[in-house]
Amino acid sequence: MKAVPKVSVLTPTFDHARYVGECVESVLGQTFEDWEMIVVDDGSTDGTPDIVEGYRDSRIRILRRPHSGIGALCDTYNAALREASGAYVAILEGDDTWPPGKLKNQVPELEGSDAVLVSGPTLMVDDEGRTVTRIPEVRPSTEGLTNSPLGSGPLALLHPSHLTFTFPVSTVLRRAALESTGGFRSRPYLPVVDLPTFVAVGEYGPFRWVDDVSGHWRRHKGSTTSGNLPAILDGAYRLAREWCEDRAPMFDLPSGSVDKLLDAWSAFMAHRFVLLSLELLGQGDHTGAEKAVRLASTFRGPLKRRLKTTAAQACVRLRLPERVAQRVTRTDAGARLNRYESLVDRGMLDRAPWLTTSRKPSPQE
Repeated sequence: MKAVPKVSVLTPTFDHARYVGECVESVLGQTFEDWEMIVVDDGSTDGTPDIVEGYRDSRIRILRRPHSGIGALCDTYNAALREASGAYVAILEGDDTWPPGKLKNQVPELEGSDAVLVSGPTLMVDDEGRTVTRIPEVRPSTEGLTNSPLGSGPLALLHPSHLTFTFPVSTVLRRAALESTGGFRSRPYLPVVDLPTFVAVGEYGPFRWVDDVSGHWRRHKGSTTSGNLPAILDGAYRLAREWCEDRAPMFDLPSGSVDKLLDAWSAFMAHRFVLLSLELLGQGDHTGAEKAVRLASTFRGPLKRRLKTTAAQACVRLRLPERVAQRVTRTDAGARLNRYESLVDRGMLDRAPWLTTSRKPSPQE
C-alpha cells in the first residue's frame, strides 16, 4: 500500500516553460522528502506540462486543464486540493522556487500544535532570480504573526503596510483548517486567491512564524500581480472593510485595532492617488490628474510633508476649489512613507497601469 505523503505541494502553472524546471528542482532539492507535488496546468501553449512530465519521480503528478485564466484561479487551486492527500498543503506557483530547507523548517511548526498556518520571510526576485527585496519590509506585531488573540492574524494580513506578510510561496497550511473554510476562496473584485483564503483560515487557529527565508517570489512581466496591481489594491481595501464590518465583531480584539486598520487604509489610498495625480500631471493629463486628486480628497490621509505640499500644488495647477485642497492635505505631516512608495522608488511598479512611466516627480511639483 502506497504511503500517504505528509505535505501536498500545489503548483498552478500557465506558460511557465522558462521557470517551471527551476520550480520543480527546488522541490526535489528539499531536505524534507515526504511530499507529493500536484501540478495543475491551465492550458499552457509553451510546453510547460511537457517539461514537468520529463521528471521521472512518482511523487510528481500533473493535471492538464483547458485554459480558464486568472478569473478561475480559485477553481484551479481547488482542483489541485481535491487531488491532494497530505495533512499539510504548501503552495508553489510554477514561476516561484523554494530554498532547500523550507519544508524542514516549517512542517515541525504544524506538527504537535494547533497552528493552522506557518509562514516566513519571502525574497522578491526578478526575471533572472536576483533578489530585489525581502518581504515583509514592515514586520507585523507578534500578535499578528501568531494570530493571538484569534483574529489578530487576519487584521495583520489585511494591513496595507504588510499586505500580505504570508506570501503563498512561503506558507504551509493545515489541510483540515483549509477544508473547514470550504477550500481556497476568491472574491469577484479581487484577482488573487491567497489573501481571502488566508484571512478565512485565520479565523480557525493560531499562526506560526519562522525567521528563515521560506520562498522566492518571482516578479516578471507575465506574473499575476504585474498587470493587476491596481485591482489587487482596490480589492484588498474592499476585503478589509468587509472583514472589519462582518467578521471582526466575532473576535475579542484589542480596543481600537479595527479603527487603526481602516485608518491605515485611508492613509494608503490617499497617498496612492496623490502619487497618481503627480504622474498624470507630468504626462499632461489634467483630466486624469484632477480625478485622482478628488479621489485622494475622499480619504483621511495622513500624507508625508513633501507629498502634502505637492498635492496642494497640484490642486493649484488644476485650479481646483480650495475645499478640495484642504481635504486632501488636512492630515498630520511627517507620516512614514508606506511600502507602496518604497516599491515605486525601486522601480518595481513602473509598469503598473496608473504609473506608466519611470519618471519620478521633481521636488518642485
